[in-house]
Amino acid sequence: KNFIGDGYRSLLLSDYASPYPFFKLTANLGNVRYMAMWAYFNDPANTSQLRTDQHKFGVFHYLDWNVSNRLSLGFYDSVIWGNVDDKGHQRGFDFNYINPVIFLRPIEAASGSPDNALIGITTKYKITDGITAYGQFSLDEFTAKEFFGNSGYLNNKFGYQVGFRGPNLFGVKNLNYLVETNTVRPYTYSERYSILNYSENSEPLAHPWGANFREVVGLLSYSINRFDLMGEIDYGHYGLDANGINYGKDIFKNYTEAPKLYGNNIAQGLATNMVYLQGKVAYLINPKYNLRLELGGIYRTEKNTAFNDKTAMVTFGIRSSFRNIYTDLASYKTH
Repeated sequence: KNFIGDGYRSLLLSDYASPYPFFKLTANLGNVRYMAMWAYFNDPANTSQLRTDQHKFGVFHYLDWNVSNRLSLGFYDSVIWGNVDDKGHQRGFDFNYINPVIFLRPIEAASGSPDNALIGITTKYKITDGITAYGQFSLDEFTAKEFFGNSGYLNNKFGYQVGFRGPNLFGVKNLNYLVETNTVRPYTYSERYSILNYSENSEPLAHPWGANFREVVGLLSYSINRFDLMGEIDYGHYGLDANGINYGKDIFKNYTEAPKLYGNNIAQGLATNMVYLQGKVAYLINPKYNLRLELGGIYRTEKNTAFNDKTAMVTFGIRSSFRNIYTDLASYKTH
């Protein structure tokens, strides 16, 4: 799987979505690391007229520059296009996207290409040995004259992340922490046609919550001998779709279905608050295979004027995993 960024979440490319086939090239030149990747995605049929899944392609570029021992900057772009265009014509892989030069294609996309382009930047700064600040900015679409107008313009679609992390909190060896906030405006990652949305197999390629949300998440972990302890607290404020109206959280809907052009603000729609708490204790049985015995607990509440859901569970088992498994998810619509 692929992940771009320095935090818990990524607003550019995360490891949340299902596995997908890809071809990736990487190169290192001094303090610069460059990645170019081409991927093939599945887009499940969502209408009764479509009997089989559709497919789409993606190209991704990322340049990571270690400016100094403390500062690093990253530059990202991606383009998603459908195997079939909006007129139903077979398109297949577009060999124009073989070009590995970063930012070349999104500039062309912004000038009238039918594809879905996303650009972004990442930054990381080591303040002290125990504190590292990091952030991301993702830009899906914007109109220059509306961008700084604070008018809630529909096509100003972007997100940003700010976080702090570090080891040995309070001087305790192996006590690691992370505090992070993520904000994504309504309709970000969605497109005019559903096949062009920023997803794989009906799962977001970036933040698993989609769009139209604010999130604050904190993580604490501690390791001693073969024991690992982890705690998480996550708070989210977001707006769900209601009464069949697309308020911008569900990236699988066309943003052309938005009810208004201006006045689109974060958490519009059915304003919802979520609190998620998780704790785990694990004993590492076999380090080679990351085989561990785990005991965990989860408590989650999701509340708005339409429903008040509460979930509590205890988990126990043996697992071997070399990837992240996310259970701190948010709803997309009412139920």
